[in-house]
Amino acid sequence: MSRRSNRLLAVDYRSLQRQQLSLEQQVVELGRASLSIDQQLKARLAAQQRSLTKMKLALDTWTERVNKLPPAPPGGITAELQDNLDQWFQEKLGQRSGHPMADKMADFALESQELLPGQCWAFAGGRGHMVISLSHPITISHVTLDHIPPHKTPTGRIDSAPKNFLVYGMEDCESTTEGTLLGNFMYEEEGEPSQTFTLHNQDAGVFKVVKLVVQTNWGHPDHTCLYRFRVHGKIPSRLTPETGSL
Repeated sequence: MSRRSNRLLAVDYRSLQRQQLSLEQQVVELGRASLSIDQQLKARLAAQQRSLTKMKLALDTWTERVNKLPPAPPGGITAELQDNLDQWFQEKLGQRSGHPMADKMADFALESQELLPGQCWAFAGGRGHMVISLSHPITISHVTLDHIPPHKTPTGRIDSAPKNFLVYGMEDCESTTEGTLLGNFMYEEEGEPSQTFTLHNQDAGVFKVVKLVVQTNWGHPDHTCLYRFRVHGKIPSRLTPETGSL
């Protein structure tokens, strides 16, 4: 065999060695990748198992507490239980001070919305007022006051609903006077959730601002809830031929 042939065989042998080493390295890397995937799967399964265990413990704890609750009294819930339910409901709404979560959001009482427990504008005690700036000066004819019905409250009562209230018409928000008294009304405790009242003094003038003054509520010692208040009327023809209800 010639020297040339020997050199070619040596080159081929080294090439085969390199291919072999490359293949062996690929096999090792594939083995490592498989091991990594297997470890990841095992870690995920272990995490899910821990989550399931925690959920089971929480469910067992909750079931145990429920089983320890005393049976309901045969004559219905007592006044003490009603007070406890009221307190629990207020806490669930985030009311640490005893006032609903919308305590500083008077817009709740002006927006068209579904009446839900706690979604109201509330003020401390039984007296409070709200001043509303209308989009146009109008002749006011009616006002509507809304509150949730008793069956939507945790106690079956609407103690926090406004009872006696006054409605004033004002020319602007900066007025230092009380305004023109347009009516003195009472929200009926056993009436419909939405109650509309006809103003006694509809010819008193045209007003851009309305003031609602709540004088009393239906017995809640801490706060009064105003769920929705609406003003109805007409834009005077001397301003525009259009009429509307606000």
